[in-house]
Amino acid sequence: MDRPSLLMLEPDGDALWLTVCDPDLNLEEYASVPRALRLELRGAWTLAEAPEEMRVAGRADGVTVLEVTCHDGVSFAARLVPAE
Repeated sequence: MDRPSLLMLEPDGDALWLTVCDPDLNLEEYASVPRALRLELRGAWTLAEAPEEMRVAGRADGVTVLEVTCHDGVSFAARLVPAE
């Protein structure tokens, strides 16, 4: 991860449920400004179920890079499955 945040992983067979939250509201003039959070996961993963705020930013050398656009302190959950 590229900054402090909250992360939870829950196994689901071969898949994983991932929940991500940036508790920093990133306030500018009393409004929360969306900010991208990047995290690296060992292995090749793809998003099976995910909100539009989450995407696979890249995959190389056995590492998957996810990008989550965080805003308002909201948590986002996604189901990750092994990439084929």
